[in-house]
Amino acid sequence: MKYSNPSDDSSRQWELLARFIAGELENDERQQVEAMLAEDPVLRERLDILRRTQLQSSRQLSPAAGERMLDGIFAAGAQQAEGI
Repeated sequence: MKYSNPSDDSSRQWELLARFIAGELENDERQQVEAMLAEDPVLRERLDILRRTQLQSSRQLSPAAGERMLDGIFAAGAQQAEGI
């Protein structure tokens, strides 16, 4: 039996949301994310966090600094999913 890390799902959600914002999802993936957002207030909050972060980073940070900030957000989300 393969061990499943609970943070894997959270990391995947953050990644999907980031790709959703960037317009990088295929149509079926986009529709799946939209359906998940309609049902999950936590996921909507994460989307809002990513959008605000993207807006702030585009205004204030270099692309490399913005990428590091997003990496930190993803790591924090994974830690939160693990209960750390």
